[in-house]
Amino acid sequence: LGLVLFGTVFTLLILYVNNVIIGGASQLEWLLDPDQGTVVTLSLSVLLFGVMGGIAVRFFQRNQEARIALERKNRQIRSMNLQLEKRVEARTQELRAAVAELQEFSFGVSQDLKCPVRAVEAYTQMLMEDLPEIPDESRKMLASVYGLCGRMTGLIEKILEYSTISRKKPVFEQV
Repeated sequence: LGLVLFGTVFTLLILYVNNVIIGGASQLEWLLDPDQGTVVTLSLSVLLFGVMGGIAVRFFQRNQEARIALERKNRQIRSMNLQLEKRVEARTQELRAAVAELQEFSFGVSQDLKCPVRAVEAYTQMLMEDLPEIPDESRKMLASVYGLCGRMTGLIEKILEYSTISRKKPVFEQV
């Protein structure tokens, strides 16, 4: 409505300048008995500014609708981000609990395996030292068992080291 009113007043001003000031018509004559060109010009300008006003109003409505839709989408994105962060945090906690459980299990298994392996290793060593009359083939077997016990102890130590690795700070070396 403001655009239509502005356009109409502006058109009247132009027509006034053209007819009264430049054309020399009297003000009263121009107001009471306008010529056909003035009426057509005024009608077309009202129509034109009316259409322009409608276009402007629709433009501002669409702009406002787009702004509202964008804000709604932004709220949805923020909400989805919060939900995702909560899910990530929950999964991280689950993963930490699983890692802790695995570490405890690894530690327990390594401790449970160490005792029997040490006993076999010790018995094998005692047999090799205390019984010199063992045949060579049996001595080789005992030496093999003794060596395998050493390897097994090394593997158990690696499992134990693995179970505690996440508690250690990383050490960086130049390669």
